[in-house]
Amino acid sequence: MVDKVTQENKRIAKASAARGPVGAGIFELPTFAKSMTPQMLFDLAKDRGVITKEEQADFTRRVGKDPRALAEYNAKVPSSLKYQGIQPELKGVFASQGATPMTSDNKQLRADTSKLAKKTFDQVNAMDAPKETKIQKFMEIFVSKAKNVSPEAALNLARRFVMGLFFGGPSTMAADLIPQSVMEGMAQDLGVMEKEPMTFRDGGIASINDIIKPVGV
Repeated sequence: MVDKVTQENKRIAKASAARGPVGAGIFELPTFAKSMTPQMLFDLAKDRGVITKEEQADFTRRVGKDPRALAEYNAKVPSSLKYQGIQPELKGVFASQGATPMTSDNKQLRADTSKLAKKTFDQVNAMDAPKETKIQKFMEIFVSKAKNVSPEAALNLARRFVMGLFFGGPSTMAADLIPQSVMEGMAQDLGVMEKEPMTFRDGGIASINDIIKPVGV
């Protein structure tokens, strides 16, 4: 029985690795969304001769206990075998969907949302259009198709990755290069902010950047 499970794990890992490198594109699909686990990656890396049997056993023993284990593993393997965690902004999307704490019960929802995000980012990146149009298109597609996602969480994800597509890498500072009127109009259309200006409790008017920035920043 154990041998059959191991063989099936290797089959899934091999099929997933064949689809392309983990780092293909700025938004990297989390490993869990590929129906893979760290152990499956360790097994595949050992079978391909990338790591030794001793290293495989060491990573297996330490994963989940030593946070350095996955970082050390990733440093030894090619991009197609790297472990990709869940980006903070994507975790925010999961939370808005009610998919936290992350459990086996909501795993499929989280996987579907991750794949939709990746597909939408790739679609937007391939468009021959102004950056403002690309940003708006991502929001329209993702918010309309993702299950119960809040526009706020989707916009935060867009700030981190969609804008990174236009400016050479993920950066929240890219938001400063988008005209304020465009950002505010988009947020209003998606229901992220009210038509009337939002004010702070102690006075002053909040800008779009105040409204959509991550909590605690």
